[in-house]
Amino acid sequence: PESHPNYSYPMCYSPDGRWLAMANYAQTLLYSAKDGKLARKTDNKAAWVTFSPDSRAVAVTSFEGVTEIF
Repeated sequence: PESHPNYSYPMCYSPDGRWLAMANYAQTLLYSAKDGKLARKTDNKAAWVTFSPDSRAVAVTSFEGVTEIF
């Protein structure tokens, strides 16, 4: 996607260190921290992303304040 110069991309490592979630204005991406391969991609436009304490779920909050869990 096109870059926005004044926007920092939210990222979060899972508590167990296995995953990296990264979000931007167009999508949310979940990568394997071991090999860097894309494991999942959604069309969630996110302002914030975080993992559950057990690393089994990712919460994504949109710019409108809506939170989705996957």
